Parts: sequence; structure tokens; C-alpha cells
Amino acid sequence: MADVFIHPQAARYRLVLHPADGEGDHLVTAPAFPGLSAFGETPEQAIEEARIALSGFLAMYEDDGRAFPPFDDPYAPENFSGKFLVRMPKSLHARLARLADDEDVSINQLAVTFLSASAALQPVVATESQLDKSTTR
Repeated sequence: MADVFIHPQAARYRLVLHPADGEGDHLVTAPAFPGLSAFGETPEQAIEEARIALSGFLAMYEDDGRAFPPFDDPYAPENFSGKFLVRMPKSLHARLARLADDEDVSINQLAVTFLSASAALQPVVATESQLDKSTTR
């Protein structure tokens, strides 16, 4: 790709990669900019297109004298306590207790293991700076 201006603030915004479902292109969005979306045949192409689009958005904000959206990520780990309450049927609670006992772990540790495995299957969410480490320009 030809040399393209990438705005210096672009790396501070989170990009979300939505992998293709077997048909069509990969999609990348930027939650801080609801109208921004970019597509590519590969994840890398979609990410690069999103960087370019985001840079255009930031340049437009500057030209219009508008303030940039806040950088903070509502999903940043420091915004969470690490605790939440889960209500479940008594029968599920009993099954989990039995499984935890069989594995010689607490129900909490068993639940964390299950949740971690499930979360690993979700779409990739990364900041552009994290993506820089895994993609080439």
C-alpha cells in the first residue's frame, strides 16, 4: 500500500475486529467513532483500512475544531472489581459443586476456568498499539 498518513493519536483508540463468517470481508469498527467501519479480505487489510479511516476521522475533527472522543476504554480491567454475583438454578449449583469437588477446586475457580475458556472463543478486541505488535505495515 502507498504511504498513507496515520494520525499520531490513532493508536490510542480501540479497534474491534469482527472476523468474516465465511462469506464476505472482515470488518473493523472503532467504538469511540460509531460511524467508522472498514473492511478487508484479510484481518490485516481490514485493520489497515480502519487505521486509515480513523486517521481521516481525527483529521476531520481537527479541521472542524472539534474535541476528540475520550480515549478511556470502558472495558479496561481497572474499571472492574473482579467480582459479580450470579444467580442460577439450584440444580446447576449442585452440578458445579460436584464438578469442583471432583477436580479438587473451589466453585469460584471452576467458574473462572469455564468463563475463561468461553471468553477465548469471542471475537478479537484489541487496541491499535496491540495490533501493531502482530501485524506488519
